[in-house]
Amino acid sequence: MTYVLRVISGQDEGKSVEIEEGRDCLIGRSAAAQLRVRDDSVSWEHATVRLTDGKLFIENLSALGTLVRGKKVDRPERLNPADEIELSPLCKIIVELTTHARQHRTHLVPLILTLIFFVGALIVALFLVLPKPVEAQRPVSAAQWRQGFLRIESRMAQWGAERRVPDEFVMLFRDAWRTEQVGDLAGAVVKWERLRSAMLSTPIPDAVNGSPTFAEHASKTHKALGVITGWDTAASSSDPEWNTDSAYADAAYWFVRRRAESTRRQLAEQQAAAQPKK
Repeated sequence: MTYVLRVISGQDEGKSVEIEEGRDCLIGRSAAAQLRVRDDSVSWEHATVRLTDGKLFIENLSALGTLVRGKKVDRPERLNPADEIELSPLCKIIVELTTHARQHRTHLVPLILTLIFFVGALIVALFLVLPKPVEAQRPVSAAQWRQGFLRIESRMAQWGAERRVPDEFVMLFRDAWRTEQVGDLAGAVVKWERLRSAMLSTPIPDAVNGSPTFAEHASKTHKALGVITGWDTAASSSDPEWNTDSAYADAAYWFVRRRAESTRRQLAEQQAAAQPKK
């Protein structure tokens, strides 16, 4: 059985996406959204849906709010087949449970096995003659995260002093980091998510009227964050290309998003470990 989200009203009526176990499905106008909708009444990153151990949950990310079964989603909410998700009065989604998607994929198995059989020798030959792949990027260290925080915080302080972002924006960034560093994961999750929500409506600092918010401006990669934090050594943060407000705004968005995801994951693991074993 497979969960599917299907748009039933709005510009993208009929569009659907299959939910994969253990992976977040972002819903919104962002190009990075797995279920992307074009209605202006929907936020850039409006909600996220996750399938965990066969159970489907939705979490609201938008200041505009999300309704499930006619009720506002204030915390992760369990979804059931036939539930209606209302992103706005114009855009609604229904939860479906189907066997079609996986049955369709099973028809491909014989073909895939046949192809593997016939090209097996070629694959082996390619592995023998091709150079070894580049070593995977090492995990980000605590020191690199701290370096990233200090650099982004310094640039944010400059923006705040020049009244290009609200003072509360800068203070919340500092407070979220300090709260996480002292081990208060529950408090850090709340603060990182508050800042992430603020980025949905706060224009980037080098913007003019009508320019994008932090969330809208964010790239699809972590390149700027990697350079500024120092784990991507292909370029230097002092290079003109990366020492810009635009690059720092992109890095700030991804820094906040990744810290929010990391602290939420750590908190869940901590809570699970604290549960008495049956």
